Amino acid sequence: RELPAVNQIEVSPFCQEVELRNFCRQRGIVVMGYSPLTRGQRLNHPCLASIGRKHGRSPAQVLIRWALQQGIVSIPKTTHRERLLGKLASW
Repeated sequence: RELPAVNQIEVSPFCQEVELRNFCRQRGIVVMGYSPLTRGQRLNHPCLASIGRKHGRSPAQVLIRWALQQGIVSIPKTTHRERLLGKLASW
C-alpha cells in the first residue's frame, strides 16, 4: 500500500493538529499547512502582536515563522505582490 508524500491540512498555532502531524512525521509524510495566516481572523491576537513587536515583524510573519520552525510547508495566500514579499521575509 502506497503512503502519500504530502498531507495538506489547516495548521497554525491556533489549530496545531499535533496528533496528525506526529502521525505524518512517523511515516515520512510532509505536512503542508494551508491557512497559516488563520484567514486573517487572528492577526490581531495580542500574543502575535507582542512577539511581532519584540522581533520587529508583522503578525503574519510571526505565523509563517512558527510554521517553518515546526517543519511545516506553508502556503500563505495573497493577491498583492508586496504582501507576498513581506511574508517571505519572515526571518
